[in-house]
Amino acid sequence: ICVLSGERGVGTTTLLLSLLSKVKNAEPIYLSCPYAGYGELLAHFAASLGLEEDATEIQILAHLRKSDTTYLIAVDNAQRLVKPMVGGLADLIRLTNLLRRSKKNHRVVIAIEKASWRFVDRARGERLLFDLVTFLPRWTEKQIHQLLDTRINQADQKQVSFEGLVVPKQWDQEDVTEEERAKQGFYRILWHYADGNPTVALRFFRLSLNQDKDT
Repeated sequence: ICVLSGERGVGTTTLLLSLLSKVKNAEPIYLSCPYAGYGELLAHFAASLGLEEDATEIQILAHLRKSDTTYLIAVDNAQRLVKPMVGGLADLIRLTNLLRRSKKNHRVVIAIEKASWRFVDRARGERLLFDLVTFLPRWTEKQIHQLLDTRINQADQKQVSFEGLVVPKQWDQEDVTEEERAKQGFYRILWHYADGNPTVALRFFRLSLNQDKDT
């Protein structure tokens, strides 16, 4: 059972779906944890296994133990199982206990937002429930640049113009046009302001767009 953590919007869901699409030696199951919590998640899990939605933990456990199929189970948005209060990890512990008791070669990746993971880490300390915990890094400036470029409409009739933007001149921008320098400087500002979070960078990029009043 592994934990994948990162800030909201850094690409956790995309990574989970990519893992599931590439797995060859297991049956992929994607579960997005509902706001209603563990009970609703259990119903989704049962349906994904081909059981009735009202199947109990015992029935799900029996199915996992008897199954000839190895499952790769990705549980997204598991922060919805975490409440910052005494006993707030009960649902997360129930889920991990259920998966560990399956006693088969099933594999599980649980995605938890970084803010909620800090509470789990502090509450459990050395008594962590997981075999591996890894964190998604912030995106680099180059990655943010590439992302923003792919989001711009390339059609000639509605091109995005960076002309007229005033940005600090960088020492490594001697051989570029003024508009290209403005674009690179603006992207750098967005990357820095978003602290490497692609979703935040895209949001502020979108909010920065204005329509040319002349055309």
